[in-house]
Amino acid sequence: MVLVSPMISRACAVARRVRNGEGGFTMVEITVGIFLVSVGLMAVASSFDVFRTLITSSSHRNVAAHVADQELERLASIGWKDLVLAADPGASSDPKDPRSGVVAGSPPQYRPDSTTALAPLSINSSNPAAIAVSRDWSESGVSGKIYRFVTKRTDPGCGTTCPKRVTVAVTINKATGNPPDPVTASTVVSETQDKNADENVTPPPPPPGPSYTTLYPTDTQASIGTRQEPSADHVVHESNRFPDLMVATPPPNPSAPADPPPIRLFSQEYRAVFPSLVPYTAAGYPGGRVIEKDANCDNTGDRKKVHWWVTTPLAATVTLTGNVGGSIFTQIAGETAGNVILCLTVYDVVKPLKADGSFDGGSTKLNGNYCGAPPTAIRITSDVEAFPDSGGVIEPRPISLSGRFLGCNIATQQIAAGHRIAIALTVRDKRPKGEAPVLANDIPASDAVVLYDHYDYPSTLGIETTAPFIP
Repeated sequence: MVLVSPMISRACAVARRVRNGEGGFTMVEITVGIFLVSVGLMAVASSFDVFRTLITSSSHRNVAAHVADQELERLASIGWKDLVLAADPGASSDPKDPRSGVVAGSPPQYRPDSTTALAPLSINSSNPAAIAVSRDWSESGVSGKIYRFVTKRTDPGCGTTCPKRVTVAVTINKATGNPPDPVTASTVVSETQDKNADENVTPPPPPPGPSYTTLYPTDTQASIGTRQEPSADHVVHESNRFPDLMVATPPPNPSAPADPPPIRLFSQEYRAVFPSLVPYTAAGYPGGRVIEKDANCDNTGDRKKVHWWVTTPLAATVTLTGNVGGSIFTQIAGETAGNVILCLTVYDVVKPLKADGSFDGGSTKLNGNYCGAPPTAIRITSDVEAFPDSGGVIEPRPISLSGRFLGCNIATQQIAAGHRIAIALTVRDKRPKGEAPVLANDIPASDAVVLYDHYDYPSTLGIETTAPFIP
């Protein structure tokens, strides 16, 4: 293009002089001008072909790079024993053949480029899941071959489980002319076993991480051992003495597909304080009871101010991480406007329950203290939930609460086999203005109706442990 431009400029100058009527041109000069214009136009047209070829080549390499990345991800996910070649790929003297990086030997060695050291190829023809050396590919109008190479260096530092290098080389077919260089991609895959382990043995799965177990509070006394379907309205017993059961399955609908009859669980105090709702109406509270508010949200011994649930006796020792949460359906007693604040306290029930289902002595409180002086008790407290909400809705809805209950510098807490994990649910009387977030004034709260063991209101309690457990 550098040489063509002066020719075109010269031809244009001649054309301007002719157009302006300037004399002095001979037929030879006019002929030369036309020739120069023709040569310039042909040069421009040929340059378009060059540009089009370059763009097409770049597009083809982009497709090949995408294919290489996909293949590399697939190979990296294969099990360690199966990450081997089915055969010797052979060597090639053609620098554009991916096998040019193979050096013949027993075993053959390979390196994807000059910056990588040679390493023995991993070949196991007896493995039915071994990887084929190559396969054809075609995508978006482009085609070629995919070559795979798996090497594993030998090093006393990693024994029999040294990392394997996986390399993918993708060639691009070309109808005429020299083929383009292959597109290569490489990664290193490490074994999970110890260096002295036998790599032919499948490694054990990694230990499970922390796991949340979701528990559902029931209306069944814990001493019974399994959930019983509530059959009629009744007065709630004193759960601070006779705890209820929490299980790992949600409450079913016993009348499916029809709705079950409404069953309401009320304490005697509820009847006394809200006699206008007796007999129960459709505006009542299915599957619930009243918990009265408490100044410190930790009065777990007053039957009016707490509800206790416990697991069945643990079959094996369980390690708690200290994280706990819940989603508890609530309402305000009397369906009036107000606020609800819930609290959770976690206990280890050390002794078996008595024959009548009551606690045999005190349980061990696991909620500890925050770091600092003086020590401050840890509360697992929900945010303030206002009834009605901004849309004017006053019907029951879930309140979420979560936090860590173990004290300062206590990483985990073990609950021995045969013990039970217990949750005590209480209601707080206010959110003090001095607590974070700092408020202008206290937010007062109301007594709460807590709904549970109802398929429409499946309240949940979650306990995190270092390994899954089935209560």
